[in-house]
Amino acid sequence: MAFPPGTACPQRPDFHGRFTRCHGLHVSQWRDRPWAIEGGAATIRTAHPPFSQPPPPCPAFCAVCASLPPMTDSTAIIRLRGLRLERGGRVVLRDLDLEIARGEVVAVFGPSGSGKSTLLSALTGELAPSAGSVEVLDRPVPAAGRALLDLRKGLGVLLQGNGLLTDLTAAENVALPLRTHTDLPAPVIARLVDMKLHAVGLRAAADAFPRELSGGMARRVALARALALDPPLMLYDEPLTGLDPIACGVVMSLVRRLNDTLGLTSVVVTHHVHETLPVADRAVVIADGRLVFSGTPAELQASSDPLIRQFLDGQPDGPIPFDNSTFAGAVSASAQDAA
Repeated sequence: MAFPPGTACPQRPDFHGRFTRCHGLHVSQWRDRPWAIEGGAATIRTAHPPFSQPPPPCPAFCAVCASLPPMTDSTAIIRLRGLRLERGGRVVLRDLDLEIARGEVVAVFGPSGSGKSTLLSALTGELAPSAGSVEVLDRPVPAAGRALLDLRKGLGVLLQGNGLLTDLTAAENVALPLRTHTDLPAPVIARLVDMKLHAVGLRAAADAFPRELSGGMARRVALARALALDPPLMLYDEPLTGLDPIACGVVMSLVRRLNDTLGLTSVVVTHHVHETLPVADRAVVIADGRLVFSGTPAELQASSDPLIRQFLDGQPDGPIPFDNSTFAGAVSASAQDAA
């Protein structure tokens, strides 16, 4: 008997029907397991009962389910302590303390130039902190080398500009991380690519080139590629930039659905407040180089803080100046030093 979508795993009800985790469709969960191709279907030979795509119902006493940690718990997947970030001699963020729990969708808001994307650079190891600490996936972010590369394999990043290679089809773009970072045979990669494109609703566009896709479709292909290695942590850098309202709704709906069905943790950096709040578990606001708010979407909307209200209501006058003299002064000082 097949379980309908959304049915909880009998052994692990906290999975909320996320059978893909149980049945090893995640490359990250099964990367080092032997694969075999039987009749064109991918079969995993492990201690788990053998199966092929599509997976059978989860057994009532599945040892794999019992051994995996809960998909959502209070354990922090990101820890920032006393974080200070600088670019070009200018302090962008200071004294930042933040924890993000596994399974959350956290929206990071703030005015342009407030340091939201700079924060993502610290999480991916692109920018080293000048003070404080950054822990991602239960370990400090390495400065460089193999350790940093290994950490980045556990991060999915959706870039502002999509970053699709124009000479590759949608399927080839999604397959690129799998071909680069795994030794999986071509038929398995093809099956995984098909699954990822299906997850974002673009299976029919597998053979299309980026120039043949709309902005929203290209963004979804980039999302499928970011999910290729099944990272436990997804980082979205302005995922709604340049999209029409309908495409915005589609992308944010995917963020929420994929976060829940795949057991991800998602950090969404954006200034699109009204499109993002409905799918977020928690909202964070960065302004004036510091964390000015952290709470639920309802608490954010109810805030009477003048800075928060100016940002949410789009007021031209308020605590956040249109002409940031601090930034201008820092740039001027840097130019004088260079001269």
